[in-house]
This record gives sequence, C-alpha cells and structure tokens, in this order.
Amino acid sequence: MSEWRLLSKDNGVSTYFREKNGKIEWNTVEDVESQLKLNKEAKNRESGNWKGDMHHVASIPQTIWLQWTKEFGGNPMLPENQPKLMAKLNNREFSQLRVKSGRV
Repeated sequence: MSEWRLLSKDNGVSTYFREKNGKIEWNTVEDVESQLKLNKEAKNRESGNWKGDMHHVASIPQTIWLQWTKEFGGNPMLPENQPKLMAKLNNREFSQLRVKSGRV
C-alpha cells in the first residue's frame, strides 16, 4: 500500500491520492474553521426576518457539499434532493453551517 501524496492544494482544500490494490483512491481535506467562524458572525448579524422569496440560510464547505453529493446520488440542489437537503440544514448536527435562524 502506498502513502498518500498531495495532488493539489487550493483555497484551503487539499486533495491527496494513493494507489491501493491496483486502484487509485483520493481524499479531500479542508480546514473549515474560518468558514464556521464567518457563518457564526453572519448568523449573529441576521435579522430573523423571513419575508421575501429568497434567503441566504447556509454556507457549506466544499468537502461537505461533495460528501452530500455522493450521499444524495447527485447535486443536492436538484428538486428531488430538496427534502434531504432541508433535513440536513435543519439538523442540529449541521447547525454551524447555518447563517440564518429558523427552519428551512
């Protein structure tokens, strides 16, 4: 088994790869602390007002978005994935991704 090797590093996201049993594996790592800090600051500034048609409710790090894309079997923004995405955004486990209070 070979060791992980850096493939790319861009905007705080590092992608590594290795060869294992004749196949290529890859792993993406992201430092999300700064994003979570910005999310918390934005949530502290938000008005709580839900009037209007569109609202910025979350800011999701790239690695989590990629994980959800795999989990949902496609783009989380597709209409058929909307119930799963809303469930994730309303789940306390992902509360640090939210920039607006309330349920979506």
